Order: sequence, then C-alpha cells, then structure tokens
Amino acid sequence: MPAETGTFKPGAGSELAQQQCVICHSADYVTIQPPGKPLAFWKAEVEKMKKVYGAQIPDDQIEPIAQYLARAYGDGG
Repeated sequence: MPAETGTFKPGAGSELAQQQCVICHSADYVTIQPPGKPLAFWKAEVEKMKKVYGAQIPDDQIEPIAQYLARAYGDGG
C-alpha cells in the first residue's frame, strides 16, 4: 500500500481514530464522507466497521471515536 498522506484533524479523540481507523483504511477515507453528518451517522459508521468489516475496536471506544468524528468532520456532534 502507498504511504499514508492524510492525517486526522487534531482534537480530543483523534488519537483513538488514528489507532483504530488506519489499521484498515487511510485517514483520507474519513475526509471523503458526506460533510455535516450528525453523531448518529458517525456512530453507525464506526459500528459498521466493527460488525460488518471486523474492525477490532473495543466497545468502549466506539462512542469516543464517533464523537470525535462528528466534531471534526460532521455537524459538531
């Protein structure tokens, strides 16, 4: 795979996103999601990554990651 060029926006939770999300896909994948989506969208996406794609995200990290994604890339959560 090519070297990672994207990075997550700084903020509370970015370290969890970095640890959990880039195991399977680049940070760029997050930035191409539809803008302005609410927390419910991001939580469903994180849960889908775990349940459908087998991401090894601990249950107690789903909400913090979703909250970070909503704040950084969505409607502010």
